[in-house]
Amino acid sequence: MAVADAVPLSDPDALIERLTALIGGDAALVVAVAVMGFSRKEAGHVLGFGHDAARKRYQRAIVKLREELGDACDVPF
Repeated sequence: MAVADAVPLSDPDALIERLTALIGGDAALVVAVAVMGFSRKEAGHVLGFGHDAARKRYQRAIVKLREELGDACDVPF
């Protein structure tokens, strides 16, 4: 992904759309946690699944994002 292709963090819907192309349906979870500051438990509740499921889905999504973006991905677990 080039800098020119970057999506502003102030537009979570556009960010979710771009991330969905990379990591699938858990893009909203990643944005809620990594960008908007929700805990995985809070984000999972809002998105309709429990804390354990949110934690695991977030981990898997971040692994996939790191595979797609390589060193450019600096999202914490």
